[in-house]
Amino acid sequence: MNSESKLFEKINSIYKKLKIFADEYKIISRAELREKIKDLLQEISLTKDEEKYIEENYESTPLNYIFLGSIKEIPDSINAPSLIEHINYKDITFYFGHTFGTDEKILEQASKRVYKFKNEKMREILYTFLNKSGYEPAEIKDSINREILAIKGNSQYVILVYPSILILDDKIKDLHREKNQVFAVPTGNSPGPYLNFYKVNANKILLNQEFVWIVDIEDKSVSPFIGYPEDKDLNSNFKSSQLARYASRVISMDINEDF
Repeated sequence: MNSESKLFEKINSIYKKLKIFADEYKIISRAELREKIKDLLQEISLTKDEEKYIEENYESTPLNYIFLGSIKEIPDSINAPSLIEHINYKDITFYFGHTFGTDEKILEQASKRVYKFKNEKMREILYTFLNKSGYEPAEIKDSINREILAIKGNSQYVILVYPSILILDDKIKDLHREKNQVFAVPTGNSPGPYLNFYKVNANKILLNQEFVWIVDIEDKSVSPFIGYPEDKDLNSNFKSSQLARYASRVISMDINEDF
């Protein structure tokens, strides 16, 4: 068996397991699908040469190659899931087969599952990020929102995790506000909700000496969105935030146009 055959034998094995996953859930979010592919690529790992082959011949990473092969109209393999339909619900993109019918109840149930999935993944990433920055994070006992208290010497932050910028936007006006409070949200499908949130809330958040961090589940990174902490270790471990720069620039342009 040549090296190319071995590669596609591995990819077909991944597709088979992915199809079982898709058949179980019926309707799957982009985040869940890509995370499952990442898990399978850990389980059935490709060699460096096999990864290079995909990059050179398909101009893609293994993750993107398998992801696109699962959602396009004509699958790459008979073993691949056929998630050719998609719908945007709230701030989630869902994929499903053409024979699966969706309605408000199904989408709402699926979104609750996705929000739970994102919440747990975000917490794992935040704990790793905080530990790397020298903090000791722990969930505050009996807290309604499962706040994370992160302490390092005299420095401490209380972190509230929200699985959607839309949920934070809806709840922030009723929250108790305090210095060094962090609102953590995941990346989203489009910048629109983040720009709207920034425009309405950034000034008050900055005045309160609070922060908004964006957690990228796929690359396991944390980026500042509103406000920068004084701690150099946190700042050095942040991923650069293009969204924060974009939001600041767009809002500045809007202000200039008003005068």
